[in-house]
Amino acid sequence: MNILFISSNRLGDAVLSSAILNAIVQAGKSQGIPQNDCHITVVGGPVIKGLFLSTPFVKREIIMEKRKYSAHWWHLWQKTRQQKWDLVIDTRRSLIGHILAPFNNFSLAKNSKMPNSTATYPSSSPSSLQEHRITGILDLATRVVGAMRCDSSIIPNITPKIYYNDNDMANALSILSSFQHDNNIIAIAPTANWPRKIWDEKNFIKLIEKMQKYDPTLSFIIIGGKD
Repeated sequence: MNILFISSNRLGDAVLSSAILNAIVQAGKSQGIPQNDCHITVVGGPVIKGLFLSTPFVKREIIMEKRKYSAHWWHLWQKTRQQKWDLVIDTRRSLIGHILAPFNNFSLAKNSKMPNSTATYPSSSPSSLQEHRITGILDLATRVVGAMRCDSSIIPNITPKIYYNDNDMANALSILSSFQHDNNIIAIAPTANWPRKIWDEKNFIKLIEKMQKYDPTLSFIIIGGKD
């Protein structure tokens, strides 16, 4: 089985979409599919390079650089058109899945986006809010598992999951060794690519203070991009 998985270019959305890959892994395990019988090719931007390479069944990674006039999709088609794809899963809702696998392509529903951060609930009508991305991702995972003819009962237990290997763990421990900490470490990523998606810093401070009261041994690391 050959599967093409087109991930989001944004790191946060890519992590959420890992639930779909996790669903495929669980479906494969439940069916006893050997590692060599399922080949997943992951497509994504430079930001997610290497993120999914330790995921079972993932055999190849294609890094897609954005180009003018959406020419990056043409280059992706050139790299994938000679392969027969059993499934194409597209979290970007492009047309390439319809070209590569007209009858076996799956994408997010059109209303599956992050809710408007300025909307308030319950003062805003629930029906006016867009479906949260994770809800759409789990719906997509359900459809993919169904296409694999696997029991969809595994879906309630599916969550985003990033697999890692020994080298990944060694690198992480090397980075953490430079920080003074006791036992548990919590990473805080307070930034986003869009200002309206950024939580107010006062809220992060309150959250950290509450967690420290709950467990004084906690250590916190603030992480973010170069920008």
